[in-house]
Amino acid sequence: MNRHNGLARVSTLHANGKRLETPTAIPVMKIPNELGFWKIMNKYRTPACVMVNASILASSSKNEAARAIGIHGLLSFNGIVFSDGGGFSKDSSRWSQKQIIEFQLEIGADIATTLDYPVSLRTPWFERTKAYRSLLNALEAERLNCGKMLLLASVHARTRLELENSIRYLEKHGTFDGYAIGSLIPLQSKTFDIVGLVMAARRAAGNKHLHIYGLAGCSLYLLMFYIGADSVDSQGFLLSGANKEYYLPGGRSVKKGQLGENPLPCKCQICRKASFQTIFQREKLAIHNFITVQEELRRVRREISSGGFEEYLKHRYRGIPTLHRAMRYAHRLIQNL
Repeated sequence: MNRHNGLARVSTLHANGKRLETPTAIPVMKIPNELGFWKIMNKYRTPACVMVNASILASSSKNEAARAIGIHGLLSFNGIVFSDGGGFSKDSSRWSQKQIIEFQLEIGADIATTLDYPVSLRTPWFERTKAYRSLLNALEAERLNCGKMLLLASVHARTRLELENSIRYLEKHGTFDGYAIGSLIPLQSKTFDIVGLVMAARRAAGNKHLHIYGLAGCSLYLLMFYIGADSVDSQGFLLSGANKEYYLPGGRSVKKGQLGENPLPCKCQICRKASFQTIFQREKLAIHNFITVQEELRRVRREISSGGFEEYLKHRYRGIPTLHRAMRYAHRLIQNL
């Protein structure tokens, strides 16, 4: 571990002969609602990996097509398809773990997460029954998968100790390629709590892949990488397109009306052919934002490889007091490991 990088690491996840360079942010596509946008996006920049929600897809009008031609055929996509079991979706109540893992296998997903039951971590009481059911689902999925897909167990816990014990329980009783940590969205404003939980997961998971579900904002992703996460999933680039938010190279963003009438400060495939009047069309803006995020992720991997990630984050978090304090807190915890 290079202490100048925190717990960040550069690695490669191999799935069915395909490679995913990490750390990375994986775009989420809601099928069938966003298939049209996905086709437009593929003309400009195809991601290495995309996440789909198995519960939503299995409940949709596209489920038979996905079964018949596979998820790669449905998306016209040769990269890695990461299939979230979908516990956070209301559609998940329709399906058992057995049905979801069989569906994920049938559509040919490359990476899958187990069907989970998110809990509220903000309440003084904790739904331990749901958390335990998620662990039992993970063990059932591992048995049914038989090593055919890379499988990440979905885990939820209120405290660091509960999270570490949950992962150690799964390590003892099953064989998983990694872990996906959920129920953190309600803690989005409590960055110190998130730091503690993710670092606990990293300790318990050892060198295995660690995925973080659903946290929003590229600035926050970078903190997750600093404390040991390998991947996050996000709809941020798509939502920012709908919110008329333009990502600037270097991490900042501006709203429509703040950009001015100067030439666009980006030379990506979208911006080269757009003006400040046309860039705020939803699809164009979303694709520009996706490209901008991917460019920063490439830089992040270079900074980690060269041992400069911590300094990069210090510069990146100037003007973001909450994340700057959270990074300093994480740094102290890491020094005490």
